[in-house]
Amino acid sequence: KLLFHLVKDNETRAKLAKAGGIKAVIEGMKEHENDQDVQEEGCRALGCLATDASMVARVVEEGAVTALVRGMMAHPTEKKVQLPGCKALACLGVSEEGRSELMDQGAVKVVVASMQASAEETALQEQGSRVLSLVAKDE
Repeated sequence: KLLFHLVKDNETRAKLAKAGGIKAVIEGMKEHENDQDVQEEGCRALGCLATDASMVARVVEEGAVTALVRGMMAHPTEKKVQLPGCKALACLGVSEEGRSELMDQGAVKVVVASMQASAEETALQEQGSRVLSLVAKDE
């Protein structure tokens, strides 16, 4: 949870990325794929990093989309993972590279499944719709 709070301002995000923080989050998510709390916080941290437009390309290049998709797939009914996962994917989908990676890594399928599993969750539906509309730009 500390990392999520550290990445809330642009200066700290840049320092964290330079020090290998993006890779560390992704590696943590890979190593602890079955831990819901790690996936939730990893999704939140990657989403915060990706809110800075200057960081999106780097976050995508480091492998964030794969980590997010895998984390969401590992916890398909956990809204605490699905919502921040969708938010992060939407942030990464603002760039052409991000949208391409979303398509390549199967994010659309995961987002649709998440939306179907949580039809009553308005926030998740909104974020999932954002992802789908961003991807549709390139189709």
